[in-house]
Amino acid sequence: MPNDGSSEVLISAQESIYTNDDGFWPSVYRVDVTTGKSRKVVGGHGSVLNWFADGDGNVRAGEGYVDDTRTSRLLYRTSDKGTFRTIDRADYRKGEKLYAPFAFIKNTDHGYVIHDNDQASQAFTNMI
Repeated sequence: MPNDGSSEVLISAQESIYTNDDGFWPSVYRVDVTTGKSRKVVGGHGSVLNWFADGDGNVRAGEGYVDDTRTSRLLYRTSDKGTFRTIDRADYRKGEKLYAPFAFIKNTDHGYVIHDNDQASQAFTNMI
């Protein structure tokens, strides 16, 4: 939901149901709920199914998973104009876990993750 009083929201959606189509991987759209008009703000990335935005409506991170290899990766960018880069990987066959942010700290490259040990506050900060 917008926190600036605007009528625009971010929506993630697939353009295809076929896994061999590029449109299978969800893109993120900025949609004006009063007019129904939309524009794509982030195109789909191979294996990325989940996108994360900051409180200002900038898509900052994506989480991808490859079933064949049972591996995940976390993509991140510092602003809505930046390029996504991989900042963390996990191989579930080795018992590794990937921790994705649930909130970003305003005007920083830091965020919060839920982690199952006492290092929770450092997990995301140390990745960036």
